[in-house]
Amino acid sequence: RAVSAAVSEPFVLDGTPLAVAASVGAAPLDGAATSREALGHADLAVRAAKARGGDRWLCYAPELHGEVLGPQQMQRELRALVAGDGARAGSADGVGRLVVEYQPVVELPTGVVNGVEALVRWQHPERGLVRPDVFLPLAETAGVGAALDREVMRQALHQLAAWDALGLDVPHMGVNLGRDSLREPGLRGHVLDACAAAGVDPARLLLEITEHDELATDAGVVADLLALREAGVGVALDDFGAGHASVGYLRRWPANVVKLDRSLLPSVAPVQPHPAMLDPGDLMVAVGSLVHALGRVLLVEGIEDDGDLAVALAAGAQVGQGYHFARPMPPEGFIAWWRACGGAASVGAAAAARGSR
Repeated sequence: RAVSAAVSEPFVLDGTPLAVAASVGAAPLDGAATSREALGHADLAVRAAKARGGDRWLCYAPELHGEVLGPQQMQRELRALVAGDGARAGSADGVGRLVVEYQPVVELPTGVVNGVEALVRWQHPERGLVRPDVFLPLAETAGVGAALDREVMRQALHQLAAWDALGLDVPHMGVNLGRDSLREPGLRGHVLDACAAAGVDPARLLLEITEHDELATDAGVVADLLALREAGVGVALDDFGAGHASVGYLRRWPANVVKLDRSLLPSVAPVQPHPAMLDPGDLMVAVGSLVHALGRVLLVEGIEDDGDLAVALAAGAQVGQGYHFARPMPPEGFIAWWRACGGAASVGAAAAARGSR
């Protein structure tokens, strides 16, 4: 605001008063983005401010990617990305490449690393690192969601095999499956073929069903998931308790893991002082009791601090993930994190690593 106000003051040039309108873009420096990415985010905000008529300032938000680039353009670029070698090993005609980062999943009672979740980003040549909540819905609209999921699975399983070769004993890899992947024929074959190609035991793979849209139960999909369960593959309901993820999903889908959405944690949903409002901790315990009664594993995602961890433990969560332990990391960053934690991260070791980032 100060910059906009200062620039908007008229100035005199050769006796003629002139006025200049300025468009200003800002990006938060919160540690979630590198300096290069932050500059890209600020540039995106500038472009959005100009597109809205100029003479204003905007702060970066992920949805600005779609506003500036346009959904149709982004869909065209995603099609080119997935169809070309850019999804695999470089750039495809200037549309960038897919980048997979890995976030540790920790056994909460012991603090030992239980596995990692593979999280995809889009490294765009102009827009920097585009977050998945921006481009994954567009990928599904463009009809390439399943192909994108398969590529992420391929990269993640080969990365797990590479870590094995380095002596990192990472128990399992979690990979997300969107709506298109569940609707695509031959899911069982795609998954088992990917495991075989990477030389990874299917029992080390966890498929996470994301709940972006209401998922209609399909007998063929359920049969594929049951067959994968028989082969040892785990199935998780992701973002449970938010959006379209209903209790009915526990009956309709053969999941052995329930990932509780972070929106139920105290750091996101503060304690409400009014007695008519549910305490987030009480709600977590109630949901945890339901999950345990059904014989499922409870995983709490988005654990940010000691308060979240205490609530997750009180709810009986066996495993969890979040910035309290570690942020998503590129493969080499995960190797450094793992070794800094002595090869089996504990809550204390993770806290020490967190303090050094």
